[in-house]
Amino acid sequence: MPESAPSPAISAVKPTNPPKIEPGQCYIRGKIVSRTKLGKVYVHVVAAPSVDEYSYPRSYEISSKEPLGEIDDVIGVKCDVTGRRAQKTWPNPETGEVKKFPGAYCGLRASED
Repeated sequence: MPESAPSPAISAVKPTNPPKIEPGQCYIRGKIVSRTKLGKVYVHVVAAPSVDEYSYPRSYEISSKEPLGEIDDVIGVKCDVTGRRAQKTWPNPETGEVKKFPGAYCGLRASED
C-alpha cells in the first residue's frame, strides 16, 4: 500500500464532517474562489451556498499559514474568529454630519489545532 502524504498543519476537512467548535471559533463550508499569498500568509475567499434560491452566495475571507486547497475546491474549515477595536464613522445622508462611534472589525483565521 503506498504511503500517503503527511497532512499539513492546517487542514480543510470534508464538508460533511464538521469539527467540534469552541467559543471564538466557527466552521465555514464553501468553494475556494480565490487564493492570494501575501508574504507568509495565504488569503482565501470562500463562497458559501446561498440561504435560498433568491439570495446571493455568502463570501468569507480566511487567512492561513498554508494553502487550504486549490481554486474551485469545496472545503470545510474550522476558523478562529479574530477581532480588534476600531473607531468607525457614519455619514448621515440627510444632514451630511459625520458621526464617530466605537466599533470593531473581525476576521477569520484557519485554526491550527
